[in-house]
Amino acid sequence: MDDSFSDAMTIDGNLLVSGESTADFGSGPVPMSIWQQLFESLPAGPCRVELRALNEAGELLCTVDYGINIAPSTVTQLHTFIQCAE
Repeated sequence: MDDSFSDAMTIDGNLLVSGESTADFGSGPVPMSIWQQLFESLPAGPCRVELRALNEAGELLCTVDYGINIAPSTVTQLHTFIQCAE
């Protein structure tokens, strides 16, 4: 993530498993986990979110980033899909 902006912030944390589902990538459904996390007190305005998946050794498996707009006084949700393979 590019932290060269004067208003950049990094929030480290772990996503929590909140459920199970399936996804079909063309060869039939495969099981997947649903992960979530709540971050409070983020400033309103445009934001870039980067999610990184690490293995138990701390090695990067995959990453994805999105630009979103955080609206004031509301809950802003980001739904994404990351397909990682170790």
